[in-house]
Amino acid sequence: MVREGANHEEISCVFPKRRCRMQIDYNQLNQGGQLDSVLSTLPYPLEKDKLVAQAQQAGANQQIIEAMRQVLPEETFNSPEDVKETIRRGGQTRH
Repeated sequence: MVREGANHEEISCVFPKRRCRMQIDYNQLNQGGQLDSVLSTLPYPLEKDKLVAQAQQAGANQQIIEAMRQVLPEETFNSPEDVKETIRRGGQTRH
């Protein structure tokens, strides 16, 4: 449920056990190109948990790590573009 005027970190789910679409400002998340840089160094394909762990090891900041944990669905990502598109869609996959 999104409150009007809430910043992105205040978004919460009505049904905590279900995946909720989360609004992410991709440009803010990628300030200075850090997200692009980190994602480009990872060995794909990667499942979500390994993707997050390797992004953290590669130096992604806490905001990026938290966004990935909250937004990315439990699936395998085949490229940096897969990850970025999923983040831009707030966790909704193309399937």
